[in-house]
Amino acid sequence: MRHFLFFGIMGTRYFRDYVTYSLENCGGGIMNVLFIHQNFPGQFRHLASHFASSQGNKVIGICQPHAPGIRDRQFSTILKSVYQPHRKPSRTIHPYLLNVENHLLNGQGSARVLLDLKKKGFNPDPAFAHIGWGEALYFKDIFPDVPLVGYCEFYYHGNGADLDFDPQFPATVDDREPARGMLPNL
Repeated sequence: MRHFLFFGIMGTRYFRDYVTYSLENCGGGIMNVLFIHQNFPGQFRHLASHFASSQGNKVIGICQPHAPGIRDRQFSTILKSVYQPHRKPSRTIHPYLLNVENHLLNGQGSARVLLDLKKKGFNPDPAFAHIGWGEALYFKDIFPDVPLVGYCEFYYHGNGADLDFDPQFPATVDDREPARGMLPNL
């Protein structure tokens, strides 16, 4: 089982060249490539374009209905598989768990699309996922042997990062706990 994590370099030419070189030198050729990003293409814009421009590759983007890539003509050769969470997070859930529940719902929606793709015979060679919203939570349950490249955009932290960095606006315990709810996706 191979999976990789990359931090903040996904959109760079260096990353695209590295991934292309790595895949071509380990039996690459024509590939089935999968991208999972609620706002597809997001940070995968250049990488998705690169794979889609290679003759014979089948490229699929799993996203939500509002994703910009759905209508972007640059990605017209990429099949988009849309998912939606089957419901919104519960209003009665503890506030610290809202992000966790939302990520689980995104993961369930994405998993349904993954199961449908697998049933139709699609088996990705590599898969790329933004791990910040829970969409890849169940990927390895469905495709256990497929290399998954996780894009880690940001590590959420209760102080000094996205919260409590400005002494003028100190974070409370209630501010910090939802940030910790983002970490289970890693």
